[in-house]
Amino acid sequence: MTLLLVTILIMLKRKRIVTFDNEDVVWASKGAFARVLNGDFIPIVQQKIIDAGFDYVRVLPRGGDNVVLFCSGKEDMMSVYLEAVDFFNCFFSNMHAWSLDEEFVSEKGI
Repeated sequence: MTLLLVTILIMLKRKRIVTFDNEDVVWASKGAFARVLNGDFIPIVQQKIIDAGFDYVRVLPRGGDNVVLFCSGKEDMMSVYLEAVDFFNCFFSNMHAWSLDEEFVSEKGI
């Protein structure tokens, strides 16, 4: 389902007509977008998050420095983020909740 969501986001940016399953919208609404700081390698950031005890948080690349973060359980990513802001700010900037109006920018370093 996560690959499907990323594909949907890309298609939205390209102005293609897409229909959404309610289940996908509910799942996506629990995710968050962010930018990786310092061009860190995403698998290393993912491992540091797991090592800190957040083994249910997943980081998916969106292109460039942009990533999608979501929880593998029923948790809301923004709730998890707000509980550990200082930790997540070591790796990410501009963390914000997902919305249907989200822009897809794949340029590195912007």
